[in-house]
Amino acid sequence: MKINYSYIQSMFDGLLNEMGVQEENIRPLTTTAGWRNLDPSELAALSLEGLDVEAKDFNIDDDGFLNYRGRKVVLYIRDIKTFGGRVSNPKFHFNHCTTLESMMANGRFNRYVVTTKLDKKYKVIIDGNEKWEDLDVCRNCLKKVMGDDYENLNSREKNKLVADFDIAKAFEIYGYNESQLPIQNEYTAEKNDYTKDWSLVSRRMKAINHWTCKKCKRNLKDNPKYLDCHHKDANKSNNDPNNLEVLCVKCHSESEMHGHMKGEARLIEYLKAYKL
Repeated sequence: MKINYSYIQSMFDGLLNEMGVQEENIRPLTTTAGWRNLDPSELAALSLEGLDVEAKDFNIDDDGFLNYRGRKVVLYIRDIKTFGGRVSNPKFHFNHCTTLESMMANGRFNRYVVTTKLDKKYKVIIDGNEKWEDLDVCRNCLKKVMGDDYENLNSREKNKLVADFDIAKAFEIYGYNESQLPIQNEYTAEKNDYTKDWSLVSRRMKAINHWTCKKCKRNLKDNPKYLDCHHKDANKSNNDPNNLEVLCVKCHSESEMHGHMKGEARLIEYLKAYKL
C-alpha cells in the first residue's frame, strides 16, 4: 500500500494549528520504517555495488522518480556482454522513462540493479569480469523529466547536459514519496549468466522442438549450429521451459535487444547458406 505522507502531514499541521501551536514549533513528520528493514550488509550493497531487483521491488512517484524503501535510487543493467570485442556501457535511470516501461512490458526488467550511489561510477560485470565504470544518464529519463526544455536543445547542448548531469542535484530539486518494499539480497541473487548445464538444457529444448525455429518454422537438424535457444525475459539463468524459445540465428537476431547479432559471422553464413 502506498501511503500519502503529504496528506497526513497537512492534517497533522492543521490539527496543531487548531490547538494554537506556533508554526515555527511544528516539525515535519518523518518515516524510518523502510530504513530499519535493511541490515548493514544490505545497506552497504545498496550504497556501493547495488541490489538486484524486480519490478515489484520499488515504487514510482507521481513525478516518475524511482524509490526503494523510502530512498531515492537509480537503476542500471549490471551484467553486460562484449560483441565483436566492443562494449556498450548501459545507461543509468532515475525516472520511469519509456525505456524502463518497455523493459517492464516485455518481462526484461530483472536485468536491473538498484543503488543509492550518485557519483555516476557503477559496478558492472563485463563477460564475468567486475569493473567500475562511469555511466551516462539515460536520455529518455531527461526527456521525461524536462519535457520540451530537453526537446528544444540542440545535439551539442544535449550532449553537454548528459556529460554534466548531477543526479544528486536532480534529487534535491524534485520531491519524492516514501515507500516500504520487499528486498532481494545482492549477495544471494544469481548473476545474469548462463547456468553450468546450459548446453544440455539448450540441446534438450531444441530436440523437444524437433530442431525447428518457432518463428520461421525452418528445420535445422542438419545444421544445428544455426539454431539457438533464446531466454525471453533476458535472464540467462532462468531456464524455465516457458521462458525458452528455439529460434534460428536470423529470428534470434530480430528479437528485441538483439541488434548486436546483426554483424555476427554465423548470421551472415546462415543468410548465404539459405539464400535469405
